Amino acid sequence: MRFDQYIAVATASLASTALGAKCTANKVIDNFATFANKTNTLQSVSGDDNSMTSISASGSTLTFTPKAGSYFYENFPCTNAAADSYNALSFTLSGPAQASFLIELQSRANCEATSYKSAYHNVTVPATAGAVTIPLNEFANASLTAITSFTWSTFTKTGSPYSISNIQLVCAK
Repeated sequence: MRFDQYIAVATASLASTALGAKCTANKVIDNFATFANKTNTLQSVSGDDNSMTSISASGSTLTFTPKAGSYFYENFPCTNAAADSYNALSFTLSGPAQASFLIELQSRANCEATSYKSAYHNVTVPATAGAVTIPLNEFANASLTAITSFTWSTFTKTGSPYSISNIQLVCAK
């Protein structure tokens, strides 16, 4: 096989693989089963770096009490959310009435890049515990072709418990 034919076959194979990469279900980022090991469902590092007043997991729910400067993060392997058809972040949340916080999405220019940029979205705690879904395109200026982590921070009400569960990327199907 000539080199140019090899390149054409390899390119077609890669294109076929990329097209087949579209999601068929939501991708669970964390169900907190491995919280004690400071890892998430995707076997990446997660945690609060001891920034919370308290934090613990029970079953599939993480409960934490933030203080000023507290944060919680979920790292995951670089994901091309655009090509894979993931279009939102979803999680179940409860916490103090009328509290809010920021979620940071870290992204890169591409998955080989080492530097990242941050985009933020403000979340208000629902009046009753429930699902929160944030379209990824609401993270202004994020590169959805290379997303790598989410961080919850800047809590307006500290000293009160919040609970979070079922953190996942939503498949547009």
